[in-house]
Amino acid sequence: MSAGPPEFPLFATQRTPPPPGLAARALPDRIAALRRTRLRGASVLFTPYERAYGEALRQLRNLPHNQQNLAQSGDLTPAQQRSWEEAYLARANDLCWILLTPAGEFAGAVSLYDIDAESGETGRLVLREDVARTTPILAECELMVQWIAFGWLGLRRVLARVQPANAKMVERLGFHVTGPASIRSVPYLALEIAAAGFRPEPHARVIDHWHRRHPPPQ
Repeated sequence: MSAGPPEFPLFATQRTPPPPGLAARALPDRIAALRRTRLRGASVLFTPYERAYGEALRQLRNLPHNQQNLAQSGDLTPAQQRSWEEAYLARANDLCWILLTPAGEFAGAVSLYDIDAESGETGRLVLREDVARTTPILAECELMVQWIAFGWLGLRRVLARVQPANAKMVERLGFHVTGPASIRSVPYLALEIAAAGFRPEPHARVIDHWHRRHPPPQ
């Protein structure tokens, strides 16, 4: 069995610098490199999406609360998951990470997609409810995505679309509402955060406290 992709630390509350040599690459090369790299935070490990995680992700997306949050009209079939995989793997401006607990357990997924020289959109977030309730994974993974966008890819803005009921949650992460939006005819709100608005420090105490109480397994 192969050793797997290289792994680097990424603590958004500490603004961890990018891996050596990454910043000097052109944007498409940085995206390609990140699609081959694991990133370890305090409560979550980002691992690049690969086919082996497809069925676990499909089952998580098919839970009722995730279907609602993703404006998903019904259960995804295995064929639909494979179709999404093929499209994702063919794109060059899309990053999808599987979220693992520090112990290596599957916990969900998050993405930064439609990346260009100015911006990218964060979304496709799905989490196991038990992990979301007992760890700071939701806030940390969103802050990690922001820091990848601003600190590692050099983007100026991160966009998001959320259902109105979730707007307060993402506003606490620095986003502000810019207007209405929709996904598959379901009403959403459009939000964005500029690089100058990246402020992870208010979340540092909770994330660092959890990390001290739950050191990574050796």
